[in-house]
Amino acid sequence: LRVVGAALENTGFAAHRSGRNHLRCWAPAAGASAARIDELLEVVGLTEAADRAVGGYSLGMRQRLSLATALLGDPSILLLDEPANGLDPEGILWLRRVLREHADEGRAVLVSSHVLAEVERLADDVVVIADGRLRYDGTLADLVGDTGAPDLESAYLDLTTEGRSHALAGAH
Repeated sequence: LRVVGAALENTGFAAHRSGRNHLRCWAPAAGASAARIDELLEVVGLTEAADRAVGGYSLGMRQRLSLATALLGDPSILLLDEPANGLDPEGILWLRRVLREHADEGRAVLVSSHVLAEVERLADDVVVIADGRLRYDGTLADLVGDTGAPDLESAYLDLTTEGRSHALAGAH
């Protein structure tokens, strides 16, 4: 948790446990203090909901709690699966800012997503994997140029078999 913070699903919560207590359970493994928990609840916008049961959280709130969990150990690498899923437009803008700040500090941010418009707004570099094989590894700008496609969606589809893959985007 101090090297890699991961938010791969937002289903690993005990419904009866509060958001704050969820973070308290993970804090010892991450070497995080109570102050760090409070700081992250503020960062992810859950301070007011921190003592409510996670079972009553919306999908977007659970996404935010997943991100807080991933950030507990102040990791140098973040690995996130569909982090914008369930977020409203304001939440998506917030997420982009948080991830960009993390990347601008020299940390790696790896985001798995099939929402290519979001990949386009967030990523510096892109890896496309289809059927377990690497199909592309390079800059987002070169992805479109290298394939000769008119846009990102077309380039992605050109690289994949029947469009059955995920783009793994990384900001640095």
